[in-house]
Amino acid sequence: MIACHEITRGTAQGPAMLFLHGLDGDPIATWGVAGAGAVFPRRLAAALPAARILSLGYPAALAVYRQRPELSLAIVAEALAERLAPILSHRPALGIVGYCLGGLVAAMALRRLAGTMTLPPTLLCLMDAPLRLPGEEDPFPQVGAALRLSGTELADITDWLHLSYRPGAFEMVSMLSSAPGWLAPYARDALSPPAPLVRLPGDHLALAMAPETGDFAPLRCVIAAWRASGLDPGGRPSRPAAPHLASPTAAQAATAVAGIAPATSAMISKERSRAS
Repeated sequence: MIACHEITRGTAQGPAMLFLHGLDGDPIATWGVAGAGAVFPRRLAAALPAARILSLGYPAALAVYRQRPELSLAIVAEALAERLAPILSHRPALGIVGYCLGGLVAAMALRRLAGTMTLPPTLLCLMDAPLRLPGEEDPFPQVGAALRLSGTELADITDWLHLSYRPGAFEMVSMLSSAPGWLAPYARDALSPPAPLVRLPGDHLALAMAPETGDFAPLRCVIAAWRASGLDPGGRPSRPAAPHLASPTAAQAATAVAGIAPATSAMISKERSRAS
């Protein structure tokens, strides 16, 4: 059920970085302009040579769920958790780039893993993830019905992410496109606070479709967040994982590198000062 494409092997002691595509996506074609193969993961590998980088595929087409009544997103998340467990047991840290539905699947799998093992220091990079807050109406109930995921379950995942956020131990970065299309009614900003937002120009597809060369803001965000989350490029912890640290979080670093609006940067600084 879970297809695993290894982009780079990295070093034996390096961290793991995983990419999860979105709705109707592909583990290779999603991550490049005009279907170019896995450009985003490959460019990240060049910046983080010690990391083992994998692009994961999973059932992501609504038609598949409609044709297979025994299949649900919860079953997919369980299969993903089972696939990740042996990988994480040998890695000092974990990073996940979860795009659209992939961000939700990643969160569901991490929640399952956290109930059975101690997660390594983790950075979850959410890109236009379709989250939901308690009490909100589901803007597209037919999507949830096809995935067999209720609004209550979706809100529970959001709550779990809020409770799990710990600087240096379990960090998150929420990257939001300025033109998300059908995802606009969802609570893409549901994790702010505690996780500040990084607003990027362009539409939803632009978050994932990396060019072969040149500037790519989502890549800059992921690199900055990764390096600020307690790991150096070699995958060794550069500071202990502790929830009380007052140093800049991964989200702050990503925000600074992305060059987002000063007003948002000021908000992040204010929130961080309040927390410390």
